[in-house]
Amino acid sequence: MAFKFNFPSPGSHISDTEQDESEETHEGKICSSEGKVPTNSGGETMGVEVTVTPQHIQMIQDPYIKLQRVPINEIVLLHLFGCSIERRLKEHKSSKKIATVLNSHSDLVSGVYEGGLKVWECALDLVEFLSTENILENGMKILELGCGAGLPGIFAFLKGATVHFQDFNYEVLDLLTIPNVLLNSRPIENVASTRCRFFAGDWTAVGKYLTEVLDLKNDRYDIILTSETIYNIDNQPKLLHLMKSTLKSTGTIYLASKTHYFGLGGGTRQFEELVHADGTFDIKVCQVVSKGLQKEVLQMNFRA
Repeated sequence: MAFKFNFPSPGSHISDTEQDESEETHEGKICSSEGKVPTNSGGETMGVEVTVTPQHIQMIQDPYIKLQRVPINEIVLLHLFGCSIERRLKEHKSSKKIATVLNSHSDLVSGVYEGGLKVWECALDLVEFLSTENILENGMKILELGCGAGLPGIFAFLKGATVHFQDFNYEVLDLLTIPNVLLNSRPIENVASTRCRFFAGDWTAVGKYLTEVLDLKNDRYDIILTSETIYNIDNQPKLLHLMKSTLKSTGTIYLASKTHYFGLGGGTRQFEELVHADGTFDIKVCQVVSKGLQKEVLQMNFRA
């Protein structure tokens, strides 16, 4: 069953003047996504690392690519317009399932496409919170879950952190997240070999990949960032398990979400109940955003 969220379009936090000045009017070519998340003999998805290629660099150097600027206090983030990528995915033979969802005018279909080509408003709320509270430090190791365009992780990267990005869809990382990271990097050629890595698959699969392949038992994350990821109640236990298995004992999780997702059942109050019942984390509201539908930033830490 398809669910369509009525969230603002990308750039809704930018004034009309800023958006007019920052928006390129041309549309250019994008690199094609040929990778697919592998499955095991039981048909379950497996985590896979998506690598940065010369094609990604060529993509962002295209003078006709369509960009948008997002000013966050002292930093301006750049990102590609997801809508222009959506149009090309609809025509791309290796992305038929996602194209079917997009052609149906739905923002997501659970287990097929999780809406990663849009910049959801809570992602911008989370970036603003991180900037205002001055939470990030140089040298931190950070994981962004359900990253989509990757703006919170990119902000952390610009603050000197090592950032690992995860999204359900390989195509989202390949066509949007990686180009966005490169757009905000100088020099762009050094991103893959230094402080950013990208992982595709659902939370169970990526959790296994991170703990087994990367051996995170002795080198977990200082901070986990995630936004607009608790709308589906059925997926929340997977998210919570991944958080428990990859966060340092002294680490912190920052989760931005709507208080309630109408028609879906998820939201911050409901997720708090799940966390309390699980008993692993303390959880509290550290920011309330009342603009539009009420949204919150939650903080989670391991219980003492």
